[in-house]
Amino acid sequence: MSDPPQSRDMPIRIEPFVPNHIPAVKDFNERLQAGGAPPEYVFFGTPEPTWLPRSNGKLIFNELFLALDGEVVRGAYALKHQPFQVLGETRTLGFYHHPFSEGIVSREHSLVGAVLLKDVLRRQPLTYCLGMAGMDRPLPRMLSALKWNLFAVPFRFRILRPFRFLRGMETLRQDPRKRYAMDAAAFSGLGPAGIHILQAWKGRANLGGSAATVVLEPSFGEWADEVWSNCAGDYPLIAIRDRAALNVLFPLDNPWFKRLRISLAGRTAGWAVVATRQVQDHPQYGSLRVGQIVDVLGRKSDAGAILAAAVGFLKGQNADIATCNHSHASWVSAMDKAGFLTGPSNFIFAAPRALTAILSPFETYQTQLFFTRADGDGLYRFV
Repeated sequence: MSDPPQSRDMPIRIEPFVPNHIPAVKDFNERLQAGGAPPEYVFFGTPEPTWLPRSNGKLIFNELFLALDGEVVRGAYALKHQPFQVLGETRTLGFYHHPFSEGIVSREHSLVGAVLLKDVLRRQPLTYCLGMAGMDRPLPRMLSALKWNLFAVPFRFRILRPFRFLRGMETLRQDPRKRYAMDAAAFSGLGPAGIHILQAWKGRANLGGSAATVVLEPSFGEWADEVWSNCAGDYPLIAIRDRAALNVLFPLDNPWFKRLRISLAGRTAGWAVVATRQVQDHPQYGSLRVGQIVDVLGRKSDAGAILAAAVGFLKGQNADIATCNHSHASWVSAMDKAGFLTGPSNFIFAAPRALTAILSPFETYQTQLFFTRADGDGLYRFV
């Protein structure tokens, strides 16, 4: 495929994605793929986002923007707008996601990525990045060079069906020797027994107190507002998670999400949104049935019981493994004490100077920030 002509007499300009750009975006995606970009490097094909489209009255929505060289698309990005509580004050933050530049396949356009980032910060200085698939990717490397604050959001997992885990956890089975050892451990029974012992030993602290009651809810109601009111003050930075926001993020007509109302001693202590997926030939999970704690909320003191209830539900859904990313130290500690195991995290948070200036000194606040998969673009896979 030949490269379209480049206009030399005008700079790259950023414009909202509108319908007459559709053919140029299609050409852009085709050039990326022809140039060897990863298969997931494909920008949205239409101006109306399938995930969180803008509509009247909704405070959480996406906008799509294009980097145009004449009429040729050289880059694109999406910006999610969402209200947060920051040190007790409501502020709108941006989430910068799906940034694609032709610079990843052509050095001639290597500066497009910087142009995209400059534009998003002009539109919303309090913009963060989350996800990005690891510190070694181009975007986090660029953000680090620009003195953004970056850290990996902790990843934890709980093995629910040890035999299937040993036989199917692809990321651990790529070495033939490890694959043989895992198969031997699975079929001998020593592996499942060892996993049970390890997780029971790690989770020996009784965090839950009285047993939790779990109710599968069709939507978030007044009880979710009560949870938000009771725990919002625990967290210096958190996306507003009242029922209005949650019903936008987790729409009623989406069958993936299971909304769990979790009660302790007769009071609504918190909630969790979970999802299960049967993957096939996944580079990490092979063909396991993966349970994910997508989002979760409650008082810090109730974190252990809420997490245990969510894991119990996922086990009842025949998940082989339960996974969770969480940035807040109290929730990470609760997972560790509840028997979760630590895995490598490629879920990266990055904050620009404008945001870290508010949360100063940032090193003090870093472990108190509240971010889960729901604050990134992880929900897009469930659309």
